[in-house]
Amino acid sequence: MPTDLFFKASMEKQERILAAAKKEFSQYPYFDTSINRIIKNAGISRGSFYLYFADKEDLIFYILRKDVEEPLLQKYREKYKGQPVDLFELGLYFFDSMIEITLNKKDFFINIFTTINIKQFRYFLKKKRSGKYGDPLIEHVESPSLEKIGEIIRIEKLNYSSIDELHFICDTVRSIVAFSIVSMLLENKSAVYTREKLNNHFQILRRGFEK
Repeated sequence: MPTDLFFKASMEKQERILAAAKKEFSQYPYFDTSINRIIKNAGISRGSFYLYFADKEDLIFYILRKDVEEPLLQKYREKYKGQPVDLFELGLYFFDSMIEITLNKKDFFINIFTTINIKQFRYFLKKKRSGKYGDPLIEHVESPSLEKIGEIIRIEKLNYSSIDELHFICDTVRSIVAFSIVSMLLENKSAVYTREKLNNHFQILRRGFEK
């Protein structure tokens, strides 16, 4: 998460830094991206960069939060208005919403989704759990409270015997959605084809995951 100094900078400067970062992450695989090129294109010093962000990972995950997570959750809240949803319907909804976001920034997401490793992803999750990246939806799904999970997902339809099994079911659906999006981008498949394939996977999973 950016420091308070970043948010105290002018909006023009904030947007300039983020635009330079998005350009860099769109043109190069994550491991080849350069803070030096980002600060050059943004017109700031290296010292200023580290006043705003802890490191490159901090910057990219802030962009993902701002450009993906926040719009996604806003649309989710507007559509379902706090009502619990069928897990597989929710999976398809997030797929559809992610398609709208990713297709306009295809190169950016291909570079990010295919080169960020599990260590960096865990870094992101650790920050989310520490409160640096607040996300009610994810926090509820990962919470040990059945009550909180039930606020989002219609758990009465699911066949589970423990909270761990419920987490496994949720993680499986989220993983398949993420894999479908990445595969679509890399293989240049249509969204219609990928969604149909995803729905077929969900129909199979329903047989084992639902009562």
